[in-house]
Amino acid sequence: MASLRYHFAIFCAKGTKFALNLMGRGATTLPGKVAAKIDPKILAKLCKGRDCLTITGTNGKTTTTWIAAAFINADPARTCGYVTTVEANT
Repeated sequence: MASLRYHFAIFCAKGTKFALNLMGRGATTLPGKVAAKIDPKILAKLCKGRDCLTITGTNGKTTTTWIAAAFINADPARTCGYVTTVEANT
């Protein structure tokens, strides 16, 4: 069962994203930083029970994500969902 800290971190991250959208701000890392500050193990909890690949960096993240997803989805036995600052696909 997920902890109160986990749920609060998710709630605050979504609230941060909502506030940023109201202000007309585009993609930002702030919601993730807020969630990680509240619950430092948030990524481990979100990936629990799943194969998870996290792509970070300064340049090329979206392209790398699309290439990785295409590679994984080439195997009919596997499916891959991804989230980027450009689009979400599950």
